[in-house]
Amino acid sequence: MNHDPKKKTVETTPYRASAELYQALFEQAADGVFISDAEGRYIEVNRRGCEMMGYSREEILKRSWPDLIPAEELARYARQLDGLRAGLHLFEECHLHCKNGRLLPVEISVRKLADGHFLGIVRDVSPRNQAEDRLYEKTAIALRESQVLLSQAEAIARTGTFDWDLETNIAKWSPGMHRLFEIPVEQFNGDPATVLSVVHPDDVPKLAQALQDIIREKKAESHIEYRIIPPSGSIRHIWVQGTLIQDENDVVTRMIGVCHDITERKEAEEALQKSHEELRGFFSQTIDGCFFMMLDEPVPWDQTTDREKTLDYVFAHQRITQINEAMLAQYNATREQMLKLTPNDFFEHDLAHGRDLWRRLFDAGKVRLESNERKLDGTPMWIEGEYIVLYDVGGRITGHFGIQRDITERKQLEAERQAHLHFVESLDQINRAMQGTNDLEQMMSNVLDVILTIFDCDRAGLLFPCDPEAVSWRVPMEQTRPEYPGAHASSSEIATDPDVAETFRVLLASSGPVKFGPTTEHPLPPTIAQRFSFQSFIGMALYPKVGKPWEFVLHQCAYPRVWTVEEEQLFQEIGRRLTDALTGLLAYRHLRESENKLAEAERIAHVGYWEYDLDADRLTWSDETYRIFGLRPQERPANLALWQELIHPEDRQLRVLAVAEALRGGPRYNLEYRIIRPNGGVRIVHSQGDVMKNAAGRSHCLFGTMQDITARKQLEAENERLTAQFYQAQKMEAIGRLAGGIAHDFNNLLVPIMGYVELNLADIDPASKLYADLTQVRKAADRAADLTRQILAFSRQQVLELNLLDLNMVIDEFKKMLQRLIGEDIELQTFFTPTLDPIKADKGQIEQVLMNLAINSRDAMPTGGKLSIETANVFLDETYVDKYASDLVPGSYVMVAVSDTGHGIDVETQKRIFDPFFTTKASGQGTGLGLATIFGIIKQHQGHIWVYSESGNGTTFKIYLPKAKDTIQTTTFSVTNFVSIYGTETVLVVEDEEMVRKLVCETLEAHGYEVVEAQSPTHSLELASKKAMIHLLITDVIMPEMNGKELYQKMKAIHPNSRVIYMSGYTNNVIVHHGILDEGINFLQKPFTIHNLTRKVREVLD
Repeated sequence: MNHDPKKKTVETTPYRASAELYQALFEQAADGVFISDAEGRYIEVNRRGCEMMGYSREEILKRSWPDLIPAEELARYARQLDGLRAGLHLFEECHLHCKNGRLLPVEISVRKLADGHFLGIVRDVSPRNQAEDRLYEKTAIALRESQVLLSQAEAIARTGTFDWDLETNIAKWSPGMHRLFEIPVEQFNGDPATVLSVVHPDDVPKLAQALQDIIREKKAESHIEYRIIPPSGSIRHIWVQGTLIQDENDVVTRMIGVCHDITERKEAEEALQKSHEELRGFFSQTIDGCFFMMLDEPVPWDQTTDREKTLDYVFAHQRITQINEAMLAQYNATREQMLKLTPNDFFEHDLAHGRDLWRRLFDAGKVRLESNERKLDGTPMWIEGEYIVLYDVGGRITGHFGIQRDITERKQLEAERQAHLHFVESLDQINRAMQGTNDLEQMMSNVLDVILTIFDCDRAGLLFPCDPEAVSWRVPMEQTRPEYPGAHASSSEIATDPDVAETFRVLLASSGPVKFGPTTEHPLPPTIAQRFSFQSFIGMALYPKVGKPWEFVLHQCAYPRVWTVEEEQLFQEIGRRLTDALTGLLAYRHLRESENKLAEAERIAHVGYWEYDLDADRLTWSDETYRIFGLRPQERPANLALWQELIHPEDRQLRVLAVAEALRGGPRYNLEYRIIRPNGGVRIVHSQGDVMKNAAGRSHCLFGTMQDITARKQLEAENERLTAQFYQAQKMEAIGRLAGGIAHDFNNLLVPIMGYVELNLADIDPASKLYADLTQVRKAADRAADLTRQILAFSRQQVLELNLLDLNMVIDEFKKMLQRLIGEDIELQTFFTPTLDPIKADKGQIEQVLMNLAINSRDAMPTGGKLSIETANVFLDETYVDKYASDLVPGSYVMVAVSDTGHGIDVETQKRIFDPFFTTKASGQGTGLGLATIFGIIKQHQGHIWVYSESGNGTTFKIYLPKAKDTIQTTTFSVTNFVSIYGTETVLVVEDEEMVRKLVCETLEAHGYEVVEAQSPTHSLELASKKAMIHLLITDVIMPEMNGKELYQKMKAIHPNSRVIYMSGYTNNVIVHHGILDEGINFLQKPFTIHNLTRKVREVLD
């Protein structure tokens, strides 16, 4: 085994050719590296190889394979040596003899090198073997433990396993199987039929058949579900999962599997199904809106999520997937519209708000909130709802469920309540600021401080006097924000320039607040804005009972403020109370200055003073108090009996109770009541007072003031009257619009009825019964047309043919007709003003008014009487207009009065006589449209009608019509021959009502015309573009796509020389402005006759 060192050096030189790199890799290898020659002698070994064997390098290089490999293993390698020499790779586990005699277990990898030597890599596997031994021991322990745990797990999971030997028909059960089937171990002999003894009788055939099919068909995996009735008696559901085992000949020998008790799952499924049904019922029946809004793909929402990017995805990819009818009603939408909407669609008006709502929902998982949203048509609405986020098993958000209700009405009520509460609380603050002092300057300062806070403005002030004729004015009191100091030196006189004077005039001319600024009716004069450093203000004139008017004003300096209606109302009420406070304190100041001036101050302020000494039973009145009661000062000694005597009997007890309450320490004495002066005049007074107590706390004096508030109460009553008048006008306008629409649709129905009747009458023998029947149809249609004309007249949509008229002449010419209407028992009288001013009116409509009034008068005088018609020129001034005809403007009018001596009209009936369809006549004797028609005609003529009547004393109707600006010219009329109604021109008929269109087309074709029929404007333009010439366009006024006037404008671009006739059941501002035809417009009013149609066509074409 010894070798020549030189030879070894020569032999190993090739393996050290890589010098330092090779040596480093060789020596640092983690495994032992051995190199031997072809005979098995070791010629190189690394450091790790020496450490493993316990030899030094020199000792190993003196050895060969037989020295280190045990003989029994070496023999095995000897057999593989030929393979190694042939280039095969050897990898084996074996042992090596260490120097200390220990057999070292190793893995050895040997291969032949290019020079014929062998390279062996040796790894010590003793640590691995030791670990495997430990693992085996642990595995054995774990196996025993797992068997115990398996039994426990089977019990917990209610499962069991089985192994059925099909050749011996013996089954082995795990403990879980015995528990499932409640069959003790000692009672189970391995017979599979034992199972059938506890299977539900209804499921035995199904189970047996299933097992036969599985074995016959050799199903590798199978599932069976059946019920059992174990000894405990409760029905359980069993689910079996089985696997077939086959031998090498594909013969089925065994079935192994597991049985699960799925009773709880089945019950849960049934409960879930029931809950789904309940949810569907709730979803469809609840009055609240319900919906599911799901994402296309789930999204995470945690601390690592880029939430803004996630919301971008959510707002584009979350859609409503289920929605109930209540939710559709909330948004006024169809299901198809809602199911395609995303959050981007719902919150297009305010995406930032929508994203904030989603962020709160996803953060909390469940929220209850209110949100300001929009319906699909853009209408704002308030929503209150609860929303729950839905997650998948991974915790990602899949969507959310919501249930919500529309609370818009509640929000509006809350807003109104808040506004009212703010109004009341603000006035309470003002009242407290006013009541705390008798010093005028202190009161003004306190009030303006509160006002500055209430209105959040920059300045609040009181100016005096509010007089455009005054040489100068001053600011008695002003409160400002620190950043906007007052522009006026307190109490210093400021010259009244023209702009300021004009401002005073505007305020004095108004009955309430006036706004000045860029967006108001009254622009702010630049000189005032620059001089006093503000951009807008609101002001009103105050009229204290003492002295000249004051100006109450709020300035906004930072920006041009837009004052709301609520702010105006509050400002006005504060102004009113400030007026009362100024009145009282100015009077009090004068009282303090001099007792001699007190009486005069009271007289000016109309506030009397009174005092009652309880101990002395003495009542004292000031001079003004005497005047309020209508007495001369000291005319009669003041006492409680006199006071009680002057109070209206119905109000006496109120004062007695109010005084008693005040003396008992209740509310302060503050009362409004009526008094009756000695001359019989009734006045309304406001009396208030306080109780004075002595040092012992006992009431000994009651004193206070009294104010005559009759004028104010009258103004309030007048305001209520005007408000009621306004609401009545609104009601009449609404009914008029409805009536006009009905008349329009009715006219469209009458056109074909009248037209086809007229066409058929021309072809029928007048002596036939059919001709008589059709004549009755025509008469009925004529009456219906008259009815629609009355409705159009009431709704102010009747077409008026205005001409200058002498009303005397119209009445005189119509007199015979009226006499025939009223009969011989009634005497008709006329009283004309000779030089009656002309009016501009529709003669036929005026005759209709006279006829309707005459008929009503006739019915009111069944036994005869007198009917008088009177005319006159009148001038209606502002006083009359404000009181009786607020819809008119002051000026010259022509009045016609129609009076009768009939049974008259009671007050309650007078309130409703102009309402459409209101009648006092018996059923079937009146339509209720007579006076309503008159009302509409007069209003359409910019006039006014007034009625005065007393039951049993007749009735007078007065009609006022505006005087015409023109004078009546004498016109000479020439009679022309009747034109031909036939022609050959090309006529384009456009009408969306099919029956009307067909009638017109058939009529014109029958009269020789070439007719082009179109059901819509777009269709008509297409047809017109294909025609060489369109001589005449006949079109309805109101149609889809465009109106008749727009159609004609487009038609002229194609056929510039074509002409047009418009037809409609009512007029529209496109063709007729305010019921009067535009000059040069050819108009055909529905319903029309065949003759009228053909004559109008011929006239326009000629």
